[in-house]
Amino acid sequence: MKKILLLLIILITFGCKKDIPNLYTSVEGNVTDYYSKQPISCHSILIIESTDFCFFECEDIILDTAFSDTDGYYFYDFYNDSSRTYTVF
Repeated sequence: MKKILLLLIILITFGCKKDIPNLYTSVEGNVTDYYSKQPISCHSILIIESTDFCFFECEDIILDTAFSDTDGYYFYDFYNDSSRTYTVF
């Protein structure tokens, strides 16, 4: 009886589909001037979220704004949703 119960617990645990709705991710980079290649400090970087399941034109949502530091470096981390796409602008 204990073997059947153990087998049942193992089947239920590993047989179920594990859907992870939120994944931890990050975005990082450097902001530089196109011509001089010098870093640009305090520049705003928009993280935009949009849905993939839209039949008509949907509005994009500004998830957050990150700013570059004195060396032009920016970093932003968040939990993303697998049903949405993200753009850095």
